[in-house]
Amino acid sequence: MRLIGFSMAAASLLVSFASAFGQRVTLIDAELHVPVPYATAEWLGSGRGVVADAYGRIDVTDAPSGVQLRIRSIGYHVCIRVLDSISADTIQLRSSIKQLDEVVVRLLSPQAYIKRAMNKLKENYSLDSFATENYYQEMLVENEDVINHLEAFIEVHHPGYESERDSFDVRIKAAKKSDAATLSFMTREQEKERKKEWKVARKEGRQMDEDTFEWPLELASPPLLLLIDPLRHSDEKMTVNEDNVQFLDSSNARFYNYWFGKPVSDGERTLMVIHFDQREDVKRSMLKGTLWIDQETDAFVKISFGLSERGLRHLVPGYMKAALWVYGLDYALKETLFEFEYAPFGDEWRLHTTRLKANVWLEKRRLFNPNETSDFNYKCEMITTRTSSIQTPFESDRKYDTKELLSDQLKEVSDAEWKALKKESRNYY
Repeated sequence: MRLIGFSMAAASLLVSFASAFGQRVTLIDAELHVPVPYATAEWLGSGRGVVADAYGRIDVTDAPSGVQLRIRSIGYHVCIRVLDSISADTIQLRSSIKQLDEVVVRLLSPQAYIKRAMNKLKENYSLDSFATENYYQEMLVENEDVINHLEAFIEVHHPGYESERDSFDVRIKAAKKSDAATLSFMTREQEKERKKEWKVARKEGRQMDEDTFEWPLELASPPLLLLIDPLRHSDEKMTVNEDNVQFLDSSNARFYNYWFGKPVSDGERTLMVIHFDQREDVKRSMLKGTLWIDQETDAFVKISFGLSERGLRHLVPGYMKAALWVYGLDYALKETLFEFEYAPFGDEWRLHTTRLKANVWLEKRRLFNPNETSDFNYKCEMITTRTSSIQTPFESDRKYDTKELLSDQLKEVSDAEWKALKKESRNYY
């Protein structure tokens, strides 16, 4: 799994914009009064749902009147509301921390829980092939300017979780790269959001700084997001600087510290929370992250990880940084994040959402000129909007070419078709 030897060739940042003309509701933490991003909301009995964006916003323009809206997010109580009864434009979610049975803590170590979950991969995750439709978005922001933005709607035929990983069949249903006018509009919208958040923070007496408003950065492609799922062929190595960093591999346990977090709820489920980080004495670049495991089925519900701060100084050899300096360049990799969320489909679990995020600072030095600096924020996401238990025929005949950039494989559609697809971009069925 050539993961973080990452083809950092293309950088992109995701900023999720809900429909400018639709009715939006923002989900916020009841105590902290901050948005709850990427929560899911489902209209009970309809089979329809929607995924909140990075600002906790959901589009409820077409919500059926009087129908209950069930909102859930890992670490929060399930919230059920009738949309007609929402008087404000926000819905508050209460956090949920569950007390862990002390006997369980004494009997099982974090590594034991991970091993038990790994042993149940074949039992919990789909061994048969299946089909999905997905919304993909990536964007790159340099300092505060959106310089690249791309969206795509794709179809995928997935192999089972024990099949060959290179047998994904990815088709482009539609794709669009934003033009200069749209990018300029996005930059203005970002600035509005920053000023609004800053005003609210000052009113509430909270201290805010520039780092609070950093925008995520991303470098990826749809096939890459599918291939780096850590539960597919979990015995294959993840590498950083050619070192095996696979935190799910028991042979690597000696490089990591594992410890319990407080269990949280995910709807009706109780999730075991396990944190990990590379050991202090490990002189290489390893990973740091969190695992959420369903206590009843031992299924991984979410996996989140990035490069450990303890190992960043070992990421690039010293001579490499010196060479960059000679050419007038200096950089700092400030943050990396990989997130994988899984959802049940019948009795099986499948990958539902993947997100990548990175933040890179770059300084360009030129003789006799002031230093020039750039802050690149990058994030990308792919959300499953539909899934089926059998391989359904593709609607599109445009097969994704892994040797080309997605921006070079745009499949143009009419404005009406694009508008219809865009409306479904964060919905799921």
